[in-house]
Amino acid sequence: MSGRPIVEGMPMNRRDTTEELSELVRKKLANLTPCWASEVPVDGGALGSGIVDFMAFKPATRGYPVMCEAELERGLFYFVEVKSCLADFKSGHGLNFNGDQNWLVCERDLADELREKRMLPQNCTIFVPDAPRKRLLQYITLTPERAQRDHSVAFLLYQMMRRGIGS
Repeated sequence: MSGRPIVEGMPMNRRDTTEELSELVRKKLANLTPCWASEVPVDGGALGSGIVDFMAFKPATRGYPVMCEAELERGLFYFVEVKSCLADFKSGHGLNFNGDQNWLVCERDLADELREKRMLPQNCTIFVPDAPRKRLLQYITLTPERAQRDHSVAFLLYQMMRRGIGS
């Protein structure tokens, strides 16, 4: 396994792979909810540590606008981490899986390698790009229906707003 995807006959580097996977995440989150942000600090606001690649919030409602506070309190936070290769995964940065739903987005080869080496994060769903690389597919699920998040709705929404919703 090379760990480097080949697109249109050309191998992609780590930065290109990360950007392509991130673009697929943006599309998926935009279809899930209008309330998402990238590079969100979850450690009290200190920059550089405890940053989630993407965070999304979906109120417990069938549509918008939100009609009551309870819909916010019962809403789900999605924490999404993007990893381009095993070195990226093992770097010690960005393995924040403390949301209600936690996603690891990576190449299929990396997901298989992590499974073989028993390195898959718990409480996480692994998404990989489809063959034409147009959307993300659920590949491996290691998560209960709803995990236990570490922070309050107010704190996480505030952190998302600081980063800019939808960016």
